[in-house]
Amino acid sequence: DLVTFVQPNRLHWYENETITYEDCNGNDVHDPLELASNPALDVDGNGVLDDCEQIGSRFCSPAIRNSTGAAGELLALGSPDVAANDVTLIVRSLPAQAPGYFLTSLTPGFTFPVNNSQGALCVTGAVGRFIGPGQVLRTDALGTAVLGIDLGALPTPMGPVSAAPMQTWHFTFWHRDTNPTSTSNFTDAVSLTFL
Repeated sequence: DLVTFVQPNRLHWYENETITYEDCNGNDVHDPLELASNPALDVDGNGVLDDCEQIGSRFCSPAIRNSTGAAGELLALGSPDVAANDVTLIVRSLPAQAPGYFLTSLTPGFTFPVNNSQGALCVTGAVGRFIGPGQVLRTDALGTAVLGIDLGALPTPMGPVSAAPMQTWHFTFWHRDTNPTSTSNFTDAVSLTFL
């Protein structure tokens, strides 16, 4: 901003330099500082907080806390356009090196308790499991895991199917845990309505 004061035979010019930073998630922490302090908040590495790129809507939040003391979170990034076939699922705040896989269904739900688990299952009905080649994951040292999904081959108990425009699919993540003995847990869930 420039501020100008005019007096007879004099001109005073003051420049006010204002520095602004992004705070896309509205938590009063500047995004560059948030990213520097926790790289797991930008799993796709594009310099933007994953929270600010989400598609779909999260539900069943927060999940039941896992052995880290945190509730596992699921985010979906990309595009809801079926033709783009660009959806990436990300889980975070899980135990390090925990094996697990994504689940999906056309029907949201809430089941608790679940046999052999401390978590709540947020999908029901015909539940498909992402257990094909390369789909069973292990979280990294920060407790995150990432999977790009094929919208032309969403798993169901009867075999893979294609997502269709105006369909809503629901996703969650099952993972192993030790809390304090061997068990399992789930993240929260995401609903995606495709275009």
